[in-house]
Amino acid sequence: MEENGRIEQLIEAFHQEMLEMIARERRLKKGSSTRFEQGVRNKGGWDYVKELLARPDSTFTADTWNEQPDLNAEYWVVQDKYVELFTPKEKATAAHRMGIKA
Repeated sequence: MEENGRIEQLIEAFHQEMLEMIARERRLKKGSSTRFEQGVRNKGGWDYVKELLARPDSTFTADTWNEQPDLNAEYWVVQDKYVELFTPKEKATAAHRMGIKA
C-alpha cells in the first residue's frame, strides 16, 4: 500500500509539472499547444504523456530543445525524480526526441 501511495504522489507531481510547464509557456509567450493542454487536463499529465510516447511520430510541445528544454514534456520524462513512472523504452523515446542519450 505504501508503494502505491508513493507512485500516486509521483503521478500527481508529474501532472502538476505538466500544468506548470503549460503556464510557463504562456507567461513566456512561447505559445502553448492547446491539444496538449486538453490532453493533460482531460486524461492527466502522466497518462497523456505515456500515450504520446507510444506514438512513433508524436512531439509534445514547441520545438524549444536548445532554448528551453524544460518547456517540453520529454524533458520531464527523463528527469531522475520521475524515473519510476516511465519504462526504459519510454525514457529512450523521450531522450531520442530531445537528441540526447538516455
